[in-house]
Amino acid sequence: MKNKKVIFFHGYGGEPIPQVTEALKYLGASDVVQTHINYDYEWALDKGKSLFERSVSESKDCDVIIGLSMGGYTAHLVANKLNKDCIIINPGIDRMRSRVHVKDFDCETEINNCNLEVYLGDRDMQIPNYYTTEYLDRYGIDARVETIKGMEHCFNMNEFVEIIRMSDFN
Repeated sequence: MKNKKVIFFHGYGGEPIPQVTEALKYLGASDVVQTHINYDYEWALDKGKSLFERSVSESKDCDVIIGLSMGGYTAHLVANKLNKDCIIINPGIDRMRSRVHVKDFDCETEINNCNLEVYLGDRDMQIPNYYTTEYLDRYGIDARVETIKGMEHCFNMNEFVEIIRMSDFN
């Protein structure tokens, strides 16, 4: 991520991860943005519409948009809106298959309007990999898809650094 501004969207029930900021800066990012998102509150407020608009605004001057799980869904929407490079990790992009009540945000959506990399943990038991690959196939979404051996739903920092190092956006 040499000399790039990056935004990271955490997953459902999560919070900003200081180690992600540290790792991205160590790998050369010029700036890293992370904000706390209460997806339940945002869904109750307006089905994610204002969250989407705020996320687009926060991401305008970012070079790479990254998201984990529900944050992968958010990152994908935002990156497509802004035509930005996007990395999603164990993403919850197929909202209809989600076990949580937060479904598709009430916002304008585009597909295939970003450079997309998808990283899936081969031990992810929360969001089966085929949910993501079937979704990508169903909508004809062009993406680089990689499977990380041993990675569960939430990555450890070594896995995160491996993903960033293998990314074409680095």
